[in-house]
Amino acid sequence: MMLAEKWRCNSTEAIERLIRERITAGDLPDSTPGLEVAAFGNLVAFKIDFDRTPPMSWDQAMKIGQALDRLASGAMNGFKCAYSEDTGIVFARKADGFSVTFSSPGDEKTKDVTATIIEDLARQFRTAALTAKANKNGSKSEPAFQNADRVALHA
Repeated sequence: MMLAEKWRCNSTEAIERLIRERITAGDLPDSTPGLEVAAFGNLVAFKIDFDRTPPMSWDQAMKIGQALDRLASGAMNGFKCAYSEDTGIVFARKADGFSVTFSSPGDEKTKDVTATIIEDLARQFRTAALTAKANKNGSKSEPAFQNADRVALHA
């Protein structure tokens, strides 16, 4: 509780900050339990509670990462990534945080998350996108934030 008071945040955010510091130091893997983003070859996959969404291109994953940055900063209230008319992922602001929902015919999974988790997912989507792009081009992956184009994804 003392760190939360010092950092002027709640105790959950203080714990998330400590975890993020350990991830940055390389002591913990950069992953979010229940929400996984990973490059597979030249594509990116996203899992929510063990349900994998359809794979996406590295460019789509980069746009999601950039849109998540805008969502976390308050520049937008949410957006949908549609795979088809009835299948997609929705990232949305709620009164007390955010929700991530994957829906497809006969199935819907929702996870409620904090702003810190949205920031983590943004970074993970960008990192996976750059890895998939490097796999596609047959080159070495670039650092996650270097040379990333800033392309707006419209809500």
